[in-house]
Amino acid sequence: MKMVHPMKLSFAITMVVCIPTLCFGHAGRRFEVKTESDGGMEQLYAQGYNSSGTDDGGGVTRAYTNVIHDHWGNVFGSATTGLPSFDLLAPGSLEGYALYAEMVGVTKWDDPPLVEMGGVMMVPEGTVPVLESLTSENLFVAKDTQMVASSTLGTLTLDNAISAAGAHLDLVYGIDLESTNVLYAVEWILSTDAPGVMDSDSIYAILSPDGADMTEKMHTESLYLESYLGNGAGGGGIPMAPEPSAVLLLCVGFLALGCRRSRRAGLVVFCDR
Repeated sequence: MKMVHPMKLSFAITMVVCIPTLCFGHAGRRFEVKTESDGGMEQLYAQGYNSSGTDDGGGVTRAYTNVIHDHWGNVFGSATTGLPSFDLLAPGSLEGYALYAEMVGVTKWDDPPLVEMGGVMMVPEGTVPVLESLTSENLFVAKDTQMVASSTLGTLTLDNAISAAGAHLDLVYGIDLESTNVLYAVEWILSTDAPGVMDSDSIYAILSPDGADMTEKMHTESLYLESYLGNGAGGGGIPMAPEPSAVLLLCVGFLALGCRRSRRAGLVVFCDR
């Protein structure tokens, strides 16, 4: 097992102590924790959505589950963000029970390919993201005074006893560098001690670079990776009904008129760059 370097540990402590007041409760891309019936039992899953109500090209509520991205904010040679975090808006059978998030892996997609098509930069259809292990960098996630890291993994208690009113379960992500041209994927498994509720499948929080515009922030690439993982290719998403091909063709036909986006499984077009 890798040991955390003292400088990285110092960074992590600073992140936990200083950043939470800046990040917690932040509106934006988040996960709503829900359950669905599966063979007579319930299973946890996470629905990605934008709590601010903004459509970023992927839909205010994603058409797939268990994945959403957000962007780092650079801070003095490192980076941090409070999103994506978790919400529990309708506890249901989870009321009164604990909720846990286990970090089971962290990978990265270096230098995703982009091509120009009709004046729009996009990831080529059929691209299979190459998700690699981290090298020298270390990624941390904190919840209150708890912390897990990519070098050691581990479990966070999101809530000891979920109230009837639900909760906003805010995290703080941090990394000991300012990332450029790389997407990080934090893989979570949610679990609970509520009887009859099964663990979730893999849930992916994608972390994209900071930047001056959507190109530097790798927004198109982030939406592509979301769609790839969310439509089941990465094992984490629950496949949803695909959009009719006629709708896709209609959107492509109106690219010149400034349509915002067209998306199908494995293909993301983001026009508002």
